[in-house]
Amino acid sequence: MIEMGTRWARSMLGALGVSLGVLVGSAEASEGAGSPSRSFADAFFVSTRAMADGQRSVEWLGTGIIWLLIAASAASLGAALYFVWSTQSNALIPSQSRGPVARFLAAGGYRKAIRVAAEDQSFFGTVLHATLLSAPKGHAAMVMAMEDAADEETARRLRKVDFLNVLGQLAPMAGLFGTVYGMILAFQSIVAAGGNADPVLLAGGIGTALVTTFWGLVVAIPALMGYAVIRNRILNASEAVVAEVTALIRPFDPALRKPSPPAAKPASSIEPMGDSAPQPPADSHPNATIAGD
Repeated sequence: MIEMGTRWARSMLGALGVSLGVLVGSAEASEGAGSPSRSFADAFFVSTRAMADGQRSVEWLGTGIIWLLIAASAASLGAALYFVWSTQSNALIPSQSRGPVARFLAAGGYRKAIRVAAEDQSFFGTVLHATLLSAPKGHAAMVMAMEDAADEETARRLRKVDFLNVLGQLAPMAGLFGTVYGMILAFQSIVAAGGNADPVLLAGGIGTALVTTFWGLVVAIPALMGYAVIRNRILNASEAVVAEVTALIRPFDPALRKPSPPAAKPASSIEPMGDSAPQPPADSHPNATIAGD
């Protein structure tokens, strides 16, 4: 999966580089031809500004900000798709490990259940493995280990998803930087013209300001929406995993294994209870056999 993500990232960066070269080349060609018209690609992907002689020049800093935001948009989209795929219910609680573990625990094969849980790297397998390792300490220790493992795994997965949150917070800042830079260019045009700047000269700086703001919002809105959706899916999955593991370790609860009180006998047949009263065998509890299964 990591190798596939690396290939995807390289192909995206290559495509972005080729596109940037084509668009900048077209902008420079139109600049050399003295054409005042601008295409859609020039307006949204390349920052240019008009010169006093009617020519246009590429504004490299503004163009760099635009393409940095475009690359961030591609990265956020790829990350969001990956996180959506990796947080599906089948990926977090796989049936291929849940079923065998349930059968092994029901049949008393506790070591086999631990081996299956150790091989499962999903949310469910990680929490279940930590829970079963605490079985010799009793049911209360198992519940505590389950809760700790679920909290740690939830925090670990949320830290990965924070990439989208950080990207969604920083993208508008980068767009704002481009906005301020574009306004500086516009005011420099006014100063250079002695206070009577041609609107065509102002258009380049104002265009840079608006386009960078546009791409900052294009990055931030999907990234923050994806972060909210994926974060909720992870939290819901954490609750589902805890419920599944709780159901699997219910036979370890000593409160459920207490024998029911015997039925009342007639007064004439009641016998005194001494030290020889029958007791449940010491190895009848799953905790007693998990270490020697």
